[in-house]
Amino acid sequence: GNAPVWILVPHEWYRMRADTVDDLTLLLQCANDYAAFTTDRDGLIMGWNRGAELIHGYTAEEIRGKSCNLLFVDEDREAGVPELERALALRTGRAENERWHIRKNGVRFWGAGQMVALRDRTGRHVGYGKIMRDFTRRRELESAHIEAQRMEGVGVLAGGLAHLFNNLLTANLGNIEMLLGLPEVRESVTAKRLGAEALKAGQRMVDLTQQVLTYAGKTRSLFQPLDLQKEAREAIAGLSPQVPARIEVRVDISDSCPAIVGDATLIRQLISALAVNAVEAMSETGGRGTLRITGGMDDLTAETAQRFRGFDLLPGRYIHIEVSDTGSGLTPAAQARAFDPFYSTKFQGRGLGLAAALGIVRMHGGAISGRNAQGGGATFETLLPAGEIWSQAAAPGWAPAPVSHRADGSMALVVDDEELVRSLIVRFLETEGFVTVQAENGQQALRIAERLGSRLSVVVLDLAMPEMDGARALPQLRERLPGVPIVLMTGLVSAEADAAMQAVDPDARVVKPFTFDQLTSAVETAMRGAQRTAEESRTTS
Repeated sequence: GNAPVWILVPHEWYRMRADTVDDLTLLLQCANDYAAFTTDRDGLIMGWNRGAELIHGYTAEEIRGKSCNLLFVDEDREAGVPELERALALRTGRAENERWHIRKNGVRFWGAGQMVALRDRTGRHVGYGKIMRDFTRRRELESAHIEAQRMEGVGVLAGGLAHLFNNLLTANLGNIEMLLGLPEVRESVTAKRLGAEALKAGQRMVDLTQQVLTYAGKTRSLFQPLDLQKEAREAIAGLSPQVPARIEVRVDISDSCPAIVGDATLIRQLISALAVNAVEAMSETGGRGTLRITGGMDDLTAETAQRFRGFDLLPGRYIHIEVSDTGSGLTPAAQARAFDPFYSTKFQGRGLGLAAALGIVRMHGGAISGRNAQGGGATFETLLPAGEIWSQAAAPGWAPAPVSHRADGSMALVVDDEELVRSLIVRFLETEGFVTVQAENGQQALRIAERLGSRLSVVVLDLAMPEMDGARALPQLRERLPGVPIVLMTGLVSAEADAAMQAVDPDARVVKPFTFDQLTSAVETAMRGAQRTAEESRTTS
């Protein structure tokens, strides 16, 4: 009757006599934020407080006599984690853990707790006691913060790499384009084939750079109302060569689904990436099955939000897009890493498909998750906000203009710190009849402008350069060269770069990597615009 026992409280264990147990038991029963329970030596649950009922979902009557192992997720039970925890508590007196657990309804939660070995007054081991807190929300906030920091770092890295790659690709693709235009190359079947393959490989590098930027949320976008059914069918039509004949494709999007506000190109890329992933999943099961794309309106509830951990979704109406396959489904490891760049369960990762899909979803303020479908296979579900989304400016570009070969000796000033790019632009412009002069930065460009003045017909200026960049140089060049059009070019992809270009308002813009036609069209557009302005000025005066 007066045997000493061990009683569990949040941080310490105290030895108490039996006549004080009732008061402490009452205290633990009132601690609804803490799950506290005791087991026998085999881990069968004996005591169960109100907090344990609220956190785990079992009543004391339901759980008593059952193994505490059922509170652990499947992979931990298979790995023997519950037995290891009890063994550590028995050997050292205490075992602490912080890991995923599972509620009665099958929903996982992140629990942190301590287990101790219980002994009677003779020191004989009689069982275990454990206390636990549900820290799921804390973990979600920490994960979201870490993910935000990681994505910020990825964005900075992606933007920097894109700038470097775009400069190199501009020179590479431009020189290949000029090479293919040489008479000796045009007359050689082998040379034309090799050049075309090099051009194709370069374009794939451009595409990969774009995927990295999409994953980092750094692409330029034009948001507008879209017909989801139309975009889905166009995305699937573009994938038809990659879909085996034995895979049936079903697009089942409700006719009542309202317009989705987004970037058409990115929405098609999102659907394509999910569809390609589904096709590859079914290749493991004989290359046959059903690819199904569904969509419609959905109201976000607390239960729905459980499927989208790590996304800060507000309650309200969303448009959902589901892409399902009849493959072998997702393992827990694949489900956890599905959106990592270059991760693949089928072969060595070869691209950014699902990672790029994640970037697109983030850019649209939505969420995405993958799960195993009932009856086999996997389903990737996307939620995108319904209703109005602020429109974003279209990607900087140029108005198409007919390019005319010049024989009047027009002079162009080419300003770029990358010699390969500068040399390519010079060749492009000289092919069109321009006389060219070169500068490596804004300071050199200003000195040349002072010397040549009105003899210059156009300036092609890079945005990012050392010593003096294009944004600082452009206003000063306009002061020294009134009426001379300026084409601003950049390989940077960021909101800051877009803002810098808009602030200085060049006569035309061009984004690296560009083709011969794109550059010369931008130059022609800028020169014609300057000519119209000069004519209007003479007319009004």
